[in-house]
Amino acid sequence: MEEWLDQQEMRFTEYEDATTRKFMERVTVVDADTIQVKIKDVDVVIERKLC
Repeated sequence: MEEWLDQQEMRFTEYEDATTRKFMERVTVVDADTIQVKIKDVDVVIERKLC
């Protein structure tokens, strides 16, 4: 994963399913306004409020 990340541009301009699947382990809907995204291979969970 780290080698692949080193080769990528760190600026995403559009959604790519293959890229998303490489990064994300799980997306959890906490409630109507909040989601959590678990990143693969690291102990990181990002929580965001939806607009």
